[in-house]
Amino acid sequence: MLEKIRSTLGGYCKGSNQVQVKCPCHADKSPSLTVTMADGKILFYCHAGCTQDQVYNALHSRGLMPEKTTRKTSSINKYLQGGKTRAA
Repeated sequence: MLEKIRSTLGGYCKGSNQVQVKCPCHADKSPSLTVTMADGKILFYCHAGCTQDQVYNALHSRGLMPEKTTRKTSSINKYLQGGKTRAA
């Protein structure tokens, strides 16, 4: 995944789990977006100040990020929505 991001956006490897690439959200002359693979997750940070949503949407529109998934509803949320509760 990181190699695909690097080759698509242009940049360089910073190690086995990190690349520095040109941010797809703004006109980038030098790579300002750090993309890291950690614990099976893709993390990214634009050093020029683009938001997480802007970066995600730009990467996703280029086929470089999967669809966002929602987290499982926690037990407290199930309770608040009328789900079963534990015995007191």
